[in-house]
Amino acid sequence: MNKLMSKKNAWLLISAGVLVFCLGAAMLRKAMITGDPFHITVIPTFITMLLTAGGIGGLVILLLKRAQRYSSAQLVKRMIPTLLLFYLGATLIANLAIALSTACWFVCIGRPFSEYWLHLRLYELPFAGFGFFFWLLCFTIGFVYVLWHKSVKKEQQLREENAGGATFLVDRQGVILAISPTAEQVEALLKQHLE
Repeated sequence: MNKLMSKKNAWLLISAGVLVFCLGAAMLRKAMITGDPFHITVIPTFITMLLTAGGIGGLVILLLKRAQRYSSAQLVKRMIPTLLLFYLGATLIANLAIALSTACWFVCIGRPFSEYWLHLRLYELPFAGFGFFFWLLCFTIGFVYVLWHKSVKKEQQLREENAGGATFLVDRQGVILAISPTAEQVEALLKQHLE
């Protein structure tokens, strides 16, 4: 129960951090563009950043849960396809979030939708360009580290489980000569058998 509460508190803390970060980043972006961090266009920028962070965060959790069952060797083979899937998914999520928040903004201010596609292409979608890929690269480094760390941890746990198990001594014909609980006893049996 205590572990569940600490996990819930961790998610709550992460969610609050993402919320504050998105609001701060939206205000900073609008301050750089308009000179006013409290400009009304902070709202769609904040919504875009929040949808993007939530969508990409969900994608990361999905890919991490899927990759937890892989060994290190499998992880090495699947790393490039997983990263490509991550990049494509993250780009799609970012562009959809931008398009959705821009459409909502057009509805809220009563702007005609005849200008929507031009406005989206000229002003909004460049956000998913270089700056987005810089952050995506930073998070990819963290993503790869977490995948690698989980894989190493899983293999270490499997090694520890197998270390306490029985060891079989088999001759060249495949006949089991002895079952021994420790590797030292197997070495002693090998010396006996070879002499």
